[in-house]
Amino acid sequence: MGRRSRAFRKRKARVRNSGSRQFCGNPAPMENGRLHRSGFTSQKTPRTIDPRHPNTVTLLCGPIVLFAVGESLPAVTRRQLLAATKAAKHSWRVELAAAPLTLLPFTAISDEPYSSYLLVS
Repeated sequence: MGRRSRAFRKRKARVRNSGSRQFCGNPAPMENGRLHRSGFTSQKTPRTIDPRHPNTVTLLCGPIVLFAVGESLPAVTRRQLLAATKAAKHSWRVELAAAPLTLLPFTAISDEPYSSYLLVS
């Protein structure tokens, strides 16, 4: 095995408990009633597909990729995307002039069309 695999095996995972941390808006209780904190935050961040396409982004909520759901995807700005609010347990909503845009994690998508990347202005 190469050096990389040996170094990878030596890594240790860090787990901390906290009474106030939330994972993308949903607390994850442990057996003793305290919350599990694994270093993820519920901060929304846009990620570009690559440096050559800075206006093609996906929205992350911590480690969760949020997919835009719907037949047609409206034009959206970075500011509007970052202002997404939690609409339900596994749903986020971006308020737009024409109609709201729904964002879902992949596990919540069933038969509707979706897109992981959006063109932003």
